[in-house]
Amino acid sequence: MQLDPVIHQQNRLQIVATLYRNRQMSFTELRDACGLTTGNAGSHLERLEHAGYIKGGRILSGLTFELHYRITDRGVDAFRAYLAELQRILVASGAGVAGETPPAAPAPSVERP
Repeated sequence: MQLDPVIHQQNRLQIVATLYRNRQMSFTELRDACGLTTGNAGSHLERLEHAGYIKGGRILSGLTFELHYRITDRGVDAFRAYLAELQRILVASGAGVAGETPPAAPAPSVERP
């Protein structure tokens, strides 16, 4: 198995993780929570929606309609599979599992004349 390339991209991973935690958010809330521009958020949301991981729709908010996104069951399954594969990779590499402190990096070598 390998990491899902649709989710693996940093901005899309952040979007999916945010929707996984919140289940549904307006476009503006999601864009701001992920620190994305409107255009960047729109293109990543489109890619995730095309994959079936999220679903967008307009809902009535006061007197106007607002664009909202929610994570789909397929998106939940894909995100959980992504996390499981990432954990498997970390364990196989000896880096440990989530919640554990990773081993310290070796001290840099210093060349002396």
